[in-house]
Amino acid sequence: MLFPIGHEKNTVSRLPIVTASLILINILVFLFTTSQINNDNPQNDIVTVKIHILILKARYPDLVASPEAQQMIDDFRKAKPAGWTWLSASDRKPEDAWEVALLLDPEPRMDKLQEQMDELCRQWSTLQKSDDSLLWKYAYHSYRPTPESYITHQFLHGGWLHLIGNMWMLWLCGFVLEDVWGPFVVLAFYLIAGIAAASFHGWMTPGSVTPMLGASGSIAGLMGAMLARFPTLKIRFIYFWILPPKMWTFGVPVFIVAPLWLLVEVFWGMMGEAGVAHWAHVGGFMFGVIVGLAFYAVKLEKVVNREDPDKTWTPDPQYLHAVELLDDRRDPDGCIAVLRPFLKQKPNAVEGWQLLMRAQDWRGDHTAERDETLPQLIRLSFATGDTGQAKQYIDQYRSIGGTQLPAATWIELCRNYEKDQLWDAAAHEYEQLGQTYYATDRVSLTALMSSARIYLSKLNRPTDAERLFRAAQNSPIPHLDVEGMITQGLKECAAAQAAASKPAGA
Repeated sequence: MLFPIGHEKNTVSRLPIVTASLILINILVFLFTTSQINNDNPQNDIVTVKIHILILKARYPDLVASPEAQQMIDDFRKAKPAGWTWLSASDRKPEDAWEVALLLDPEPRMDKLQEQMDELCRQWSTLQKSDDSLLWKYAYHSYRPTPESYITHQFLHGGWLHLIGNMWMLWLCGFVLEDVWGPFVVLAFYLIAGIAAASFHGWMTPGSVTPMLGASGSIAGLMGAMLARFPTLKIRFIYFWILPPKMWTFGVPVFIVAPLWLLVEVFWGMMGEAGVAHWAHVGGFMFGVIVGLAFYAVKLEKVVNREDPDKTWTPDPQYLHAVELLDDRRDPDGCIAVLRPFLKQKPNAVEGWQLLMRAQDWRGDHTAERDETLPQLIRLSFATGDTGQAKQYIDQYRSIGGTQLPAATWIELCRNYEKDQLWDAAAHEYEQLGQTYYATDRVSLTALMSSARIYLSKLNRPTDAERLFRAAQNSPIPHLDVEGMITQGLKECAAAQAAASKPAGA
């Protein structure tokens, strides 16, 4: 199973107020409507009536349908000519018990068949005008879209999984775009993308009586805009099997994963898969790409992110030039050439290292990203107290083959695991650090003894603790000042092993 869990852009310059508000509104609407949506029955009734009208008209073309029903029949024939040909086939198997009863009459009378058609048309009209169902009032319907349904359908969801999946994707895409476009632009974009998605769905499925609901069309628009604005941004996925249990994470750039997702949606839309509005996803995504590229062309971000003239801090001209080279000219090599001397002068400029990583990612230079940039970002994240961001950078570092962090950065990671009482992780990282720098850095002694202490006192594994105390004792690095602590640790390990080996009740 594959699931997106985040991306590499986890810091923003403004609070994502609109994104968070949209998520909250969707959750509240769901809580107030889920019970009624689950109890709505007209969907099944109206679908059955529609199918019976189509079957009756296909088998007996001379029957007269009401104007509304005839419009539905004409739309169906135009949108699905193969389906109409299949319905008209005389050797086709009956669809349901109603059609079986219809075919049992060897000599059907046209007046009786017309009565059936009239009754079905009456039911069709009644069900369309029914105002008791929340779905029929506020969901989007291709056969009779109402002006308000273009907006209201975006806030209805059919179940918890539907809601959670949509809200997670809204958060992943929304807060990044809100950061660069501002709250008012991203709100308007989100709502209009939903309108575009519904319109495309209606165009591709005219006459459909199945209600469409959910925020996925609007979110598909945000995904399209992400492709236009952040094509090289890596989306982090988790991949896992249940049996046997396996799990790992990896990153894929937006310019790969987004078009693949679009192709899958087009495929299922053409296959006519029921239950999912694939064409709404396609329409919303295309809208997002087009508008995202248009925003880029007119340099909208520079308009909505005008610098406050009262600000006392101004970004370095070299950094701004590097940003222009990457974002405006799409020149990662030029960006890197400008950034390297800038970072040599200002090694603690987080924004510079983040921009350098984006440029390296654009070029696919994962070696430089691993050896040069990510260790610096990890160091700076720890220095500013952002341990969560530091651990995400570490995951990214290891996912592209990184194994040997700088000793000072590595021991900071160990101490954070210890602070959070993640004893297994802390002991493992201390041990790896001690072994990696065993003969080259005195920090290895501290790491080996810290790992041994955790194995002994927190994890009740005296054998592992003894092995690491022995490694510290045999270290080629001078350690007379800690020899007493090592000896005491070995005594405690021996006592714990002896206690564990005593028979029960002795």
